[in-house]
Amino acid sequence: TIYDNKANVKKAEYYKVYPRNVHAMTTWNSIDKTIHARKRRVMNHAFSDKALRSCEPFIHSNVDRWIELLDREIGEKKWSSSLNMARWADHLVFDTLGELCFVRYQTSSIAYSPFAPLWAWLKPRGLDYLLAAAAPPALSKWQMFVEKCFTERAQIENEARGVSKSGTESRKDFFHYLFHAVDPDTRKGYSNDELFGETLYSCQYLRAFIDETMRMSPPVPADLAREVQEGGIVVDGQYISEGMKISTASYCMHHNPDIYPEPFKFRPERWIVDEKDDCGVSPESVSLAKSAFMPFSAGPRGCVGKNLAYLEMSLALAKIVYNFEIRRDHSSNLGGGSPDAIKGRRTVDQYQLRDIFVAIRDGPVVQLAKRTHMD
Repeated sequence: TIYDNKANVKKAEYYKVYPRNVHAMTTWNSIDKTIHARKRRVMNHAFSDKALRSCEPFIHSNVDRWIELLDREIGEKKWSSSLNMARWADHLVFDTLGELCFVRYQTSSIAYSPFAPLWAWLKPRGLDYLLAAAAPPALSKWQMFVEKCFTERAQIENEARGVSKSGTESRKDFFHYLFHAVDPDTRKGYSNDELFGETLYSCQYLRAFIDETMRMSPPVPADLAREVQEGGIVVDGQYISEGMKISTASYCMHHNPDIYPEPFKFRPERWIVDEKDDCGVSPESVSLAKSAFMPFSAGPRGCVGKNLAYLEMSLALAKIVYNFEIRRDHSSNLGGGSPDAIKGRRTVDQYQLRDIFVAIRDGPVVQLAKRTHMD
């Protein structure tokens, strides 16, 4: 209700802390609806179906290069050394968005830096100048790369920064749940021809796997605050007056047992209608699940790049399953919960999130072996 097109709300004032300056307003942090609508119209063209199809070769080439680099980690060995897939996801996303946003290929390994924890500490205090002075080398290098690409086109630069920052977090989670899947059949059934074009898009279980991943570990798990405007708003029969801050956290919504039975169980089948199956998934339950699903927010302020994210995740997941055998490194449960952790973080096979508006996470640690395909 509070995120749909007709809701009498606007983004809350706290979004004003995100722009570096008054010239750094983007579709994401603009509070004024008129400014947002103008910017969003431009961005919609960049992320239209036609535009995405035209950039698909770039995404394919980056995913293929990523697969090649993973293959090098195996070399002549049967199994690779232990790999932190959160870091490898960072590299893939940075390379892809760097080429798509800036038409520039970056060969240096600067996709990940320890900037996020520092940002989380500094930003609430409004100390942007201190953050700039204390930035680690990896961040400084990234800033130089962006500014070199766009020295004069400030608005485009800021939109590109927003896309490249927000675009990383949705890609990491599916590695965790892929490598914890207990059913071997979830890793079978692909052929090389199915990794391209319409056949890939119609892979029902692949999409369900990705949706279930983002249900359990949404890229933005916290609340997306809205401020009620003049005239108030009625939510579930409750009148809320002007000026009040209201929000819904996607993590809480996605783990509501009234909407998602067994919410802490990874079950991609919940997204596929199959009333004959033992799970008995009805059209009504799938429709309800989709109605509450908001990994990219919802309504007019929903993420403009969600179709790009789906495309990249689908390609990366399909190609890594097609090219490699995968096993967990059982000496490490990085990214998972622990029985000794604080309450709420004790589920061993649940991917652990740290909230800094977007979610930061680490792991899982896995090993890869080359698949042998029959001609």
